[in-house]
Amino acid sequence: MIFTTAEFALFFAAAYPLFLLLRRYSPWRWTKLFLTVISLASYAFWYYPYLLILVFVIVLDYCCGERIQTSASARWRKFYLVLSLSGNLGLLGFYKYIGFLSENTISLASFLGLSIEVPILEIMLPIGISFHTFQGMSYTIDIYRRICKPANSFWDFALFVSFFPQLVAGPVVRAKTFLPQLAKPTRLTGPFFYWGCFLLILGTFKKLVIADNLAPYVDYFYSLPNYDGVHAFAAWSAVMAYAVQIYTDFSGYSDIAIGLACLMGFRFPMNFYYPYIAFGFSDFWRRWHISLSTWFRDYLYVPLGGSRLNNLLTLRNLIVTMIIGGLWHGASWLFVLWGLLHGLFLVLDHLLIQPVFKQFRHRSFFVSLLLSFVIRTLTFVGVAWAWVFFRSQNIPQALGITKAMFTQFGEYSLADTNLHLGQYWGIVFLMHLFVLYFMRDKLHRRFKRPVYFVSSVLMIVSILLFRAADSNAFIYFQF
Repeated sequence: MIFTTAEFALFFAAAYPLFLLLRRYSPWRWTKLFLTVISLASYAFWYYPYLLILVFVIVLDYCCGERIQTSASARWRKFYLVLSLSGNLGLLGFYKYIGFLSENTISLASFLGLSIEVPILEIMLPIGISFHTFQGMSYTIDIYRRICKPANSFWDFALFVSFFPQLVAGPVVRAKTFLPQLAKPTRLTGPFFYWGCFLLILGTFKKLVIADNLAPYVDYFYSLPNYDGVHAFAAWSAVMAYAVQIYTDFSGYSDIAIGLACLMGFRFPMNFYYPYIAFGFSDFWRRWHISLSTWFRDYLYVPLGGSRLNNLLTLRNLIVTMIIGGLWHGASWLFVLWGLLHGLFLVLDHLLIQPVFKQFRHRSFFVSLLLSFVIRTLTFVGVAWAWVFFRSQNIPQALGITKAMFTQFGEYSLADTNLHLGQYWGIVFLMHLFVLYFMRDKLHRRFKRPVYFVSSVLMIVSILLFRAADSNAFIYFQF
Protein backbone atom coordinates (compact mmCIF):
# COMPACT_ATOMS: atom_id res chain seq x y z
CA MET A 1 0.00 0.00 0.00
CA ILE A 2 1.28 3.43 -0.96
CA PHE A 3 1.29 5.94 1.91
CA THR A 4 -0.56 8.63 -0.04
CA THR A 5 -3.51 6.47 -1.13
CA ALA A 6 -6.97 6.06 0.35
CA GLU A 7 -6.25 2.34 0.90
CA PHE A 8 -3.38 3.11 3.24
CA ALA A 9 -5.36 5.83 5.02
CA LEU A 10 -8.13 3.30 5.75
CA PHE A 11 -5.58 0.66 6.79
CA PHE A 12 -3.85 2.97 9.25
CA ALA A 13 -7.11 4.48 10.51
CA ALA A 14 -8.24 0.96 11.45
CA ALA A 15 -4.90 -0.31 12.77
CA TYR A 16 -3.77 2.68 14.84
CA PRO A 17 -6.67 2.76 17.36
CA LEU A 18 -6.27 -1.01 17.85
CA PHE A 19 -2.55 -0.49 18.43
CA LEU A 20 -3.24 2.19 21.06
CA LEU A 21 -5.80 -0.01 22.82
CA LEU A 22 -3.48 -3.03 22.88
CA ARG A 23 -0.60 -0.89 24.02
CA ARG A 24 -2.60 0.43 26.95
CA TYR A 25 -4.55 -2.64 28.05
CA SER A 26 -2.58 -5.73 26.99
CA PRO A 27 0.93 -7.08 27.55
CA TRP A 28 3.57 -5.46 25.35
CA ARG A 29 4.34 -8.76 23.61
CA TRP A 30 0.78 -8.89 22.23
CA THR A 31 1.12 -5.36 20.90
CA LYS A 32 4.35 -6.28 19.15
CA LEU A 33 2.74 -9.40 17.70
CA PHE A 34 -0.12 -7.26 16.38
CA LEU A 35 2.37 -4.91 14.67
CA THR A 36 4.17 -7.88 13.13
CA VAL A 37 0.95 -9.37 11.76
CA ILE A 38 -0.28 -6.14 10.18
CA SER A 39 3.20 -5.46 8.79
CA LEU A 40 3.31 -8.84 7.08
CA ALA A 41 -0.28 -8.36 5.89
CA SER A 42 0.57 -4.96 4.38
CA TYR A 43 3.51 -6.55 2.53
CA ALA A 44 1.32 -9.38 1.25
CA PHE A 45 -1.04 -6.72 -0.14
CA TRP A 46 1.50 -6.02 -2.92
CA TYR A 47 1.91 -9.62 -4.13
CA TYR A 48 1.28 -12.29 -1.53
CA PRO A 49 3.55 -15.07 -2.94
CA TYR A 50 6.58 -12.87 -2.25
CA LEU A 51 5.67 -12.87 1.43
CA LEU A 52 7.41 -16.26 1.49
CA ILE A 53 10.71 -14.58 0.54
CA LEU A 54 10.39 -12.11 3.38
CA VAL A 55 9.56 -14.88 5.87
CA PHE A 56 12.52 -16.94 4.61
CA VAL A 57 14.89 -14.00 5.15
CA ILE A 58 13.51 -13.44 8.64
CA VAL A 59 13.93 -17.11 9.63
CA LEU A 60 17.38 -17.39 8.04
CA ASP A 61 18.86 -14.29 9.67
CA TYR A 62 17.27 -14.95 13.05
CA CYS A 63 18.65 -18.51 13.19
CA CYS A 64 22.07 -17.46 11.92
CA GLY A 65 22.21 -14.63 14.45
CA GLU A 66 21.44 -17.02 17.30
CA ARG A 67 24.11 -19.48 16.16
CA ILE A 68 26.72 -16.74 15.69
CA GLN A 69 26.09 -15.57 19.24
CA THR A 70 26.18 -19.00 20.90
CA SER A 71 28.91 -20.73 18.86
CA ALA A 72 32.20 -20.99 20.71
CA SER A 73 34.18 -21.81 17.58
CA ALA A 74 35.33 -18.90 15.40
CA ARG A 75 35.02 -21.18 12.36
CA TRP A 76 31.34 -21.89 13.05
CA ARG A 77 30.62 -18.23 13.79
CA LYS A 78 32.08 -17.33 10.40
CA PHE A 79 30.17 -20.19 8.75
CA TYR A 80 26.80 -18.87 9.97
CA LEU A 81 27.71 -15.33 8.98
CA VAL A 82 28.59 -16.49 5.46
CA LEU A 83 25.35 -18.51 5.35
CA SER A 84 23.33 -15.42 6.21
CA LEU A 85 25.16 -13.22 3.71
CA SER A 86 24.93 -15.85 0.99
CA GLY A 87 21.20 -16.31 1.50
CA ASN A 88 20.47 -12.59 1.40
CA LEU A 89 22.81 -11.75 -1.47
CA GLY A 90 21.72 -14.87 -3.35
CA LEU A 91 18.08 -13.79 -3.26
CA LEU A 92 18.97 -10.22 -4.14
CA GLY A 93 21.22 -11.35 -6.99
CA PHE A 94 18.70 -13.78 -8.44
CA TYR A 95 15.69 -11.47 -8.43
CA LYS A 96 17.49 -8.25 -9.26
CA TYR A 97 20.48 -9.11 -11.42
CA ILE A 98 19.93 -12.47 -13.16
CA GLY A 99 18.42 -10.85 -16.26
CA PHE A 100 21.17 -8.22 -16.40
CA LEU A 101 23.83 -10.93 -16.09
CA SER A 102 22.24 -13.04 -18.85
CA GLU A 103 22.00 -10.11 -21.27
CA ASN A 104 25.61 -9.09 -20.71
CA THR A 105 26.84 -12.67 -21.05
CA ILE A 106 25.19 -12.87 -24.48
CA SER A 107 26.64 -9.46 -25.47
CA LEU A 108 30.14 -10.45 -24.38
CA ALA A 109 29.95 -13.77 -26.24
CA SER A 110 28.76 -11.96 -29.37
CA PHE A 111 31.65 -9.49 -29.09
CA LEU A 112 34.07 -12.43 -28.89
CA GLY A 113 32.47 -14.03 -31.93
CA LEU A 114 30.76 -16.80 -29.99
CA SER A 115 27.17 -17.90 -30.27
CA ILE A 116 25.61 -19.09 -27.05
CA GLU A 117 22.09 -19.45 -25.79
CA VAL A 118 21.44 -18.10 -22.31
CA PRO A 119 17.85 -17.94 -21.07
CA ILE A 120 16.82 -14.40 -20.14
CA LEU A 121 14.46 -14.60 -17.20
CA GLU A 122 11.85 -11.90 -16.75
CA ILE A 123 11.19 -11.92 -13.02
CA MET A 124 9.13 -9.41 -11.09
CA LEU A 125 11.30 -7.78 -8.44
CA PRO A 126 9.94 -8.35 -4.91
CA ILE A 127 9.19 -4.92 -3.54
CA GLY A 128 11.58 -3.73 -0.85
CA ILE A 129 14.00 -6.66 -1.28
CA SER A 130 17.02 -4.36 -1.50
CA PHE A 131 16.11 -2.81 1.84
CA HIS A 132 15.09 -5.79 3.96
CA THR A 133 18.06 -7.91 2.80
CA PHE A 134 20.46 -5.13 3.81
CA GLN A 135 18.68 -4.84 7.14
CA GLY A 136 19.00 -8.57 7.75
CA MET A 137 22.68 -8.61 6.77
CA SER A 138 23.52 -5.72 9.08
CA TYR A 139 21.94 -7.71 11.94
CA THR A 140 24.12 -10.80 11.52
CA ILE A 141 27.25 -8.75 10.77
CA ASP A 142 26.77 -6.66 13.93
CA ILE A 143 26.28 -9.80 16.04
CA TYR A 144 29.43 -11.29 14.50
CA ARG A 145 31.32 -8.07 15.31
CA ARG A 146 29.75 -8.15 18.80
CA ILE A 147 28.28 -4.71 18.22
CA CYS A 148 24.79 -5.88 19.18
CA LYS A 149 23.12 -8.91 20.73
CA PRO A 150 20.45 -11.09 19.11
CA ALA A 151 16.79 -10.16 19.40
CA ASN A 152 15.06 -11.25 22.61
CA SER A 153 12.60 -13.35 20.62
CA PHE A 154 11.85 -14.45 17.09
CA TRP A 155 8.83 -12.13 17.00
CA ASP A 156 10.93 -9.13 17.98
CA PHE A 157 13.25 -9.86 15.07
CA ALA A 158 10.33 -10.42 12.70
CA LEU A 159 8.95 -7.02 13.66
CA PHE A 160 12.39 -5.40 13.22
CA VAL A 161 12.62 -6.64 9.62
CA SER A 162 8.97 -6.32 8.56
CA PHE A 163 7.82 -3.15 10.38
CA PHE A 164 5.55 -1.62 7.73
CA PRO A 165 6.58 2.07 7.75
CA GLN A 166 10.14 1.33 6.59
CA LEU A 167 9.85 -2.11 5.00
CA VAL A 168 9.44 -1.09 1.37
CA ALA A 169 11.87 1.84 0.93
CA GLY A 170 13.69 2.44 4.20
CA PRO A 171 15.20 4.02 6.15
CA VAL A 172 17.54 1.05 6.60
CA VAL A 173 17.21 0.82 10.38
CA ARG A 174 19.96 -0.99 12.31
CA ALA A 175 19.19 -3.66 14.90
CA LYS A 176 21.12 -1.78 17.58
CA THR A 177 18.79 1.19 17.00
CA PHE A 178 15.43 -0.59 16.80
CA LEU A 179 15.64 -3.75 18.93
CA PRO A 180 16.28 -1.93 22.25
CA GLN A 181 13.06 0.02 21.63
CA LEU A 182 11.14 -3.27 21.61
CA ALA A 183 12.24 -4.20 25.12
CA LYS A 184 9.46 -2.13 26.68
CA PRO A 185 6.89 0.39 25.43
CA THR A 186 8.12 3.95 25.30
CA ARG A 187 6.00 6.78 26.61
CA LEU A 188 4.06 8.57 23.89
CA THR A 189 4.58 12.24 24.78
CA GLY A 190 2.71 15.16 23.25
CA PRO A 191 5.74 16.74 21.48
CA PHE A 192 6.74 13.37 20.04
CA PHE A 193 3.20 12.83 18.75
CA TYR A 194 3.06 16.35 17.25
CA TRP A 195 6.44 15.80 15.56
CA GLY A 196 5.13 12.58 14.00
CA CYS A 197 2.02 14.37 12.69
CA PHE A 198 4.15 17.18 11.30
CA LEU A 199 6.38 14.69 9.44
CA LEU A 200 3.30 12.95 8.00
CA ILE A 201 1.99 16.26 6.66
CA LEU A 202 5.42 17.35 5.41
CA GLY A 203 6.05 14.07 3.58
CA THR A 204 2.59 14.08 1.99
CA PHE A 205 3.06 17.69 0.89
CA LYS A 206 6.45 16.92 -0.68
CA LYS A 207 5.05 13.95 -2.57
CA LEU A 208 1.64 15.15 -3.74
CA VAL A 209 2.25 18.86 -4.24
CA ILE A 210 5.87 18.97 -5.45
CA ALA A 211 7.09 15.59 -6.71
CA ASP A 212 3.89 14.53 -8.49
CA ASN A 213 3.38 17.96 -10.09
CA LEU A 214 6.91 17.82 -11.51
CA ALA A 215 6.57 14.22 -12.71
CA PRO A 216 4.63 14.85 -15.99
CA TYR A 217 7.15 17.46 -17.14
CA VAL A 218 10.11 15.24 -16.26
CA ASP A 219 8.51 12.21 -17.92
CA TYR A 220 7.84 14.22 -21.08
CA PHE A 221 11.43 15.46 -21.27
CA TYR A 222 12.89 11.97 -20.82
CA SER A 223 10.55 10.59 -23.51
CA LEU A 224 11.88 12.85 -26.29
CA PRO A 225 13.34 10.93 -29.26
CA ASN A 226 16.49 13.10 -29.36
CA TYR A 227 17.91 16.25 -27.80
CA ASP A 228 19.63 17.90 -30.77
CA GLY A 229 17.22 20.83 -30.78
CA VAL A 230 16.95 21.24 -27.01
CA HIS A 231 18.49 24.46 -25.68
CA ALA A 232 20.85 24.25 -22.70
CA PHE A 233 18.48 26.35 -20.59
CA ALA A 234 15.57 23.99 -21.27
CA ALA A 235 17.77 20.95 -20.58
CA TRP A 236 18.95 22.36 -17.26
CA SER A 237 15.36 23.25 -16.41
CA ALA A 238 14.31 19.61 -16.84
CA VAL A 239 17.38 18.25 -15.06
CA MET A 240 16.72 20.51 -12.07
CA ALA A 241 13.09 19.45 -12.12
CA TYR A 242 14.13 15.81 -11.73
CA ALA A 243 16.63 16.70 -9.01
CA VAL A 244 13.81 18.31 -7.04
CA GLN A 245 11.35 15.53 -7.91
CA ILE A 246 13.51 12.67 -6.68
CA TYR A 247 14.43 14.56 -3.51
CA THR A 248 10.86 15.43 -2.57
CA ASP A 249 9.59 11.99 -3.61
CA PHE A 250 12.11 9.97 -1.61
CA SER A 251 12.52 12.30 1.36
CA GLY A 252 8.73 12.58 1.43
CA TYR A 253 8.49 8.80 1.81
CA SER A 254 11.13 8.86 4.56
CA ASP A 255 9.33 11.69 6.38
CA ILE A 256 6.07 9.72 6.36
CA ALA A 257 7.81 6.51 7.48
CA ILE A 258 9.58 8.26 10.35
CA GLY A 259 6.37 10.09 11.27
CA LEU A 260 4.37 6.85 11.40
CA ALA A 261 7.04 5.31 13.62
CA CYS A 262 6.85 8.36 15.90
CA LEU A 263 3.09 7.93 16.27
CA MET A 264 3.73 4.41 17.56
CA GLY A 265 6.49 5.49 19.92
CA PHE A 266 9.54 4.45 17.86
CA ARG A 267 12.48 6.64 16.93
CA PHE A 268 13.94 6.20 13.44
CA PRO A 269 17.14 7.88 12.27
CA MET A 270 16.88 10.85 9.95
CA ASN A 271 17.32 9.85 6.30
CA PHE A 272 17.68 13.22 4.54
CA TYR A 273 19.07 16.52 5.72
CA TYR A 274 18.80 19.24 3.06
CA PRO A 275 21.23 17.61 0.62
CA TYR A 276 21.19 20.37 -1.98
CA ILE A 277 23.11 22.78 0.25
CA ALA A 278 25.90 20.22 0.70
CA PHE A 279 29.41 21.60 1.08
CA GLY A 280 31.15 19.21 -1.29
CA PHE A 281 30.29 15.67 -2.33
CA SER A 282 31.32 13.99 0.91
CA ASP A 283 28.88 16.29 2.67
CA PHE A 284 26.20 15.42 0.11
CA TRP A 285 26.41 11.75 1.09
CA ARG A 286 26.18 12.71 4.75
CA ARG A 287 22.84 14.32 3.88
CA TRP A 288 21.33 12.09 1.16
CA HIS A 289 19.76 8.69 1.99
CA ILE A 290 21.79 8.75 5.19
CA SER A 291 20.82 5.27 6.36
CA LEU A 292 22.04 3.68 3.11
CA SER A 293 25.20 5.77 2.74
CA THR A 294 26.23 4.93 6.31
CA TRP A 295 25.44 1.25 5.60
CA PHE A 296 27.85 1.25 2.69
CA ARG A 297 30.39 3.16 4.77
CA ASP A 298 30.27 0.73 7.70
CA TYR A 299 29.89 -2.57 5.84
CA LEU A 300 31.84 -1.95 2.62
CA TYR A 301 34.05 1.16 2.62
CA VAL A 302 35.58 0.59 6.08
CA PRO A 303 36.20 -3.17 5.54
CA LEU A 304 37.95 -2.28 2.26
CA GLY A 305 40.32 -0.17 4.33
CA GLY A 306 38.45 3.14 4.35
CA SER A 307 40.78 6.11 4.64
CA ARG A 308 43.25 4.27 6.89
CA LEU A 309 45.42 3.29 3.93
CA ASN A 310 47.51 5.47 1.62
CA ASN A 311 45.90 8.09 -0.57
CA LEU A 312 45.70 5.94 -3.70
CA LEU A 313 43.95 3.06 -1.94
CA THR A 314 41.58 5.46 -0.20
CA LEU A 315 40.54 6.83 -3.59
CA ARG A 316 40.12 3.28 -4.89
CA ASN A 317 37.87 2.45 -1.93
CA LEU A 318 35.72 5.51 -2.60
CA ILE A 319 35.22 4.61 -6.25
CA VAL A 320 34.56 0.90 -5.62
CA THR A 321 32.03 1.71 -2.87
CA MET A 322 30.14 4.17 -5.06
CA ILE A 323 30.08 1.84 -8.08
CA ILE A 324 28.58 -0.93 -5.93
CA GLY A 325 26.20 1.63 -4.45
CA GLY A 326 25.12 2.55 -7.97
CA LEU A 327 24.61 -1.10 -8.91
CA TRP A 328 22.53 -1.58 -5.74
CA HIS A 329 19.98 0.80 -7.23
CA GLY A 330 19.37 -1.33 -10.28
CA ALA A 331 20.70 -3.81 -12.84
CA SER A 332 21.83 -1.30 -15.45
CA TRP A 333 25.09 0.16 -16.72
CA LEU A 334 23.52 3.59 -16.22
CA PHE A 335 23.48 3.00 -12.46
CA VAL A 336 27.10 1.85 -12.64
CA LEU A 337 28.02 5.07 -14.46
CA TRP A 338 26.05 7.11 -11.92
CA GLY A 339 27.98 5.43 -9.10
CA LEU A 340 31.29 5.91 -10.95
CA LEU A 341 30.52 9.62 -11.39
CA HIS A 342 29.88 10.01 -7.67
CA GLY A 343 33.04 8.05 -6.92
CA LEU A 344 35.03 10.49 -9.07
CA PHE A 345 33.24 13.40 -7.41
CA LEU A 346 34.35 12.07 -4.01
CA VAL A 347 37.93 11.79 -5.31
CA LEU A 348 37.70 15.42 -6.48
CA ASP A 349 36.31 16.39 -3.09
CA HIS A 350 39.14 14.56 -1.31
CA LEU A 351 41.98 15.89 -3.47
CA LEU A 352 40.85 19.41 -4.35
CA ILE A 353 37.68 20.85 -2.82
CA GLN A 354 38.37 20.30 0.87
CA PRO A 355 42.13 21.17 0.70
CA VAL A 356 41.41 24.41 -1.21
CA PHE A 357 38.79 25.50 1.30
CA LYS A 358 41.07 24.74 4.26
CA GLN A 359 43.79 26.85 2.68
CA PHE A 360 41.65 29.89 1.91
CA ARG A 361 38.91 29.89 4.55
CA HIS A 362 40.86 32.14 6.95
CA ARG A 363 41.76 34.79 4.36
CA SER A 364 38.69 36.93 5.07
CA PHE A 365 35.00 36.60 5.79
CA PHE A 366 34.14 37.63 2.21
CA VAL A 367 36.54 35.10 0.65
CA SER A 368 35.25 32.33 2.93
CA LEU A 369 31.62 33.17 2.13
CA LEU A 370 32.27 33.37 -1.63
CA LEU A 371 34.20 30.10 -1.63
CA SER A 372 31.44 28.41 0.36
CA PHE A 373 28.84 29.64 -2.13
CA VAL A 374 30.88 28.43 -5.12
CA ILE A 375 31.52 24.99 -3.61
CA ARG A 376 27.87 24.47 -2.64
CA THR A 377 26.71 25.59 -6.11
CA LEU A 378 29.18 23.34 -7.97
CA THR A 379 28.22 20.43 -5.72
CA PHE A 380 24.57 20.83 -6.66
CA VAL A 381 25.44 21.19 -10.36
CA GLY A 382 27.48 17.97 -10.23
CA VAL A 383 24.76 16.07 -8.36
CA ALA A 384 22.04 17.31 -10.75
CA TRP A 385 24.11 16.29 -13.78
CA ALA A 386 24.70 12.82 -12.30
CA TRP A 387 20.92 12.39 -11.93
CA VAL A 388 20.76 12.42 -15.75
CA PHE A 389 22.42 8.98 -15.80
CA PHE A 390 20.17 7.82 -12.97
CA ARG A 391 16.95 8.79 -14.79
CA SER A 392 17.80 8.14 -18.44
CA GLN A 393 16.54 5.04 -20.24
CA ASN A 394 19.82 4.33 -22.01
CA ILE A 395 23.36 5.65 -22.33
CA PRO A 396 22.85 7.48 -25.68
CA GLN A 397 19.96 9.40 -24.12
CA ALA A 398 22.10 10.40 -21.13
CA LEU A 399 24.89 11.55 -23.43
CA GLY A 400 22.43 13.47 -25.62
CA ILE A 401 21.03 15.33 -22.60
CA THR A 402 24.55 16.03 -21.33
CA LYS A 403 25.50 17.47 -24.74
CA ALA A 404 22.44 19.72 -24.67
CA MET A 405 23.18 20.89 -21.12
CA PHE A 406 26.76 21.96 -21.79
CA THR A 407 26.99 22.86 -25.48
CA GLN A 408 23.65 23.87 -27.01
CA PHE A 409 23.45 27.62 -26.42
CA GLY A 410 22.18 30.38 -28.70
CA GLU A 411 18.89 32.16 -29.29
CA TYR A 412 16.25 31.10 -26.86
CA SER A 413 12.73 32.06 -25.93
CA LEU A 414 11.70 31.81 -22.28
CA ALA A 415 8.26 30.82 -23.51
CA ASP A 416 9.77 27.47 -24.47
CA THR A 417 10.39 26.61 -20.82
CA ASN A 418 7.77 25.68 -18.26
CA LEU A 419 8.59 28.59 -15.98
CA HIS A 420 5.67 27.78 -13.70
CA LEU A 421 7.72 24.83 -12.46
CA GLY A 422 9.91 27.36 -10.69
CA GLN A 423 7.36 27.60 -7.91
CA TYR A 424 8.00 23.95 -7.03
CA TRP A 425 11.78 24.26 -7.20
CA GLY A 426 11.55 27.52 -5.29
CA ILE A 427 9.80 25.93 -2.31
CA VAL A 428 12.52 23.30 -1.99
CA PHE A 429 15.45 25.66 -2.43
CA LEU A 430 13.97 28.20 -0.01
CA MET A 431 13.67 25.41 2.58
CA HIS A 432 17.34 24.60 2.03
CA LEU A 433 18.49 28.23 2.16
CA PHE A 434 16.42 28.94 5.26
CA VAL A 435 18.08 26.10 7.12
CA LEU A 436 21.53 27.12 5.87
CA TYR A 437 21.48 30.86 6.52
CA PHE A 438 18.85 31.36 9.21
CA MET A 439 19.09 28.15 11.19
CA ARG A 440 22.89 27.93 10.79
CA ASP A 441 22.46 24.48 9.26
CA LYS A 442 20.83 23.15 12.43
CA LEU A 443 17.86 20.82 12.58
CA HIS A 444 14.53 22.52 11.95
CA ARG A 445 13.09 20.95 15.10
CA ARG A 446 14.40 24.08 16.80
CA PHE A 447 11.20 25.75 15.55
CA LYS A 448 8.63 26.65 18.16
CA ARG A 449 5.31 24.83 18.19
CA PRO A 450 3.31 27.76 16.64
CA VAL A 451 5.60 27.62 13.60
CA TYR A 452 4.88 23.92 13.20
CA PHE A 453 1.16 24.56 13.50
CA VAL A 454 1.05 27.40 10.96
CA SER A 455 3.27 25.56 8.45
CA SER A 456 1.20 22.39 8.89
CA VAL A 457 -2.02 24.28 8.16
CA LEU A 458 -0.46 25.87 5.06
CA MET A 459 0.73 22.49 3.80
CA ILE A 460 -2.67 20.88 4.38
CA VAL A 461 -4.35 23.70 2.42
CA SER A 462 -1.77 23.27 -0.37
CA ILE A 463 -2.42 19.51 -0.47
CA LEU A 464 -6.16 20.12 -0.79
CA LEU A 465 -5.82 22.83 -3.46
CA PHE A 466 -2.67 22.05 -5.43
CA ARG A 467 -2.09 18.30 -5.26
CA ALA A 468 -1.27 16.70 -8.59
CA ALA A 469 -4.13 15.28 -10.61
CA ASP A 470 -2.33 11.94 -10.89
CA SER A 471 -0.24 10.42 -8.13
CA ASN A 472 2.57 7.98 -8.87
CA ALA A 473 4.19 5.27 -6.81
CA PHE A 474 7.24 6.43 -4.88
CA ILE A 475 10.34 6.37 -7.11
CA TYR A 476 12.41 4.18 -4.75
CA PHE A 477 9.79 1.41 -4.77
CA GLN A 478 11.54 0.11 -7.92
CA PHE A 479 14.75 -0.49 -5.97
